[in-house]
Amino acid sequence: MITITRWRDVRRFSMTEVEQVLCSEHSDETDDKYSNYIRWSIKKEFPENKKSFFNGNEVEYNYYTFSVVQVPKDSSIEDGVKKEGFLIVFLVNGNIKYIINKNSDAQHILRKLLKYTGKNEIVKEPRHISKDMFVWLICKVYQQNNLLKSESKDLKDLTLTSIRGFKGDTEDYSTKVSAEGESVTNIISTLSFLIESRNLNQISLDLSYGNNDNIELKMTSADGISVNEERYLGDLLQEYDPLEAKAHLVLLIYSEIIPLIKQTYNTECETAKWDMTTCINFLQEVAKDLSDKVSARIEELNKEPEQLQLQITE
Repeated sequence: MITITRWRDVRRFSMTEVEQVLCSEHSDETDDKYSNYIRWSIKKEFPENKKSFFNGNEVEYNYYTFSVVQVPKDSSIEDGVKKEGFLIVFLVNGNIKYIINKNSDAQHILRKLLKYTGKNEIVKEPRHISKDMFVWLICKVYQQNNLLKSESKDLKDLTLTSIRGFKGDTEDYSTKVSAEGESVTNIISTLSFLIESRNLNQISLDLSYGNNDNIELKMTSADGISVNEERYLGDLLQEYDPLEAKAHLVLLIYSEIIPLIKQTYNTECETAKWDMTTCINFLQEVAKDLSDKVSARIEELNKEPEQLQLQITE
């Protein structure tokens, strides 16, 4: 899984200007107060900028790889740790934006890559993903109402295939909630998800979007987005080389998939298709489904007790 965040540049508005800064020499730091960053390596991967349309907007973009050695304060070079990553620089609607595979230290690394030294040159573009949206997503999957239809000619339909897992304040939960039927495992996984929903901060799901299948997407309430590029199956693998397919997939997620999920959620909230009442009804539905499954199994065992064969082993 790669974790990615998106940022907007408020000082520069030209792909050429950004390229000149990124491809210029980055000198080793010699600051005694903070960690130093040395041995920079930055490579522009596409000789010419690529252009494509996402959500009806023309996007010009390029893909950079970088590495740097971070040397902790009061430490020798031998104690340094090499950091590697990628940066997608793109121009859309007159704005320069960045997607970087960093989260907590993303802005710090970006500032050094772009040689910024002032304040507010780069601002984060949050996704505002709520915990309630996590519950709404699992309701969509559980009730097999998992097709999010696009009302725009610029977007495709999105299918939520399954919930792969979720994370609370203290634990990771490996689960499987699919849209394929009400198995006992499916019901228990859903119920545990709902019980923990107040403490949820992360959800992982599988989805398909148009001719793009096996997209494993992880979303957090702290605006982090992760994608498992290795599981992806779709037309991008046939249309582009690996790096361009990766860049295209990341841009597709931020420009079309996340907006479509949020738009559908907001619409259902505004039209009262999803509110406190429907949420409570959903919880009651899952609890009843589990109770019915357990009662049916008990009745089955009472009628045919030979199904349960107890054997004492030595």
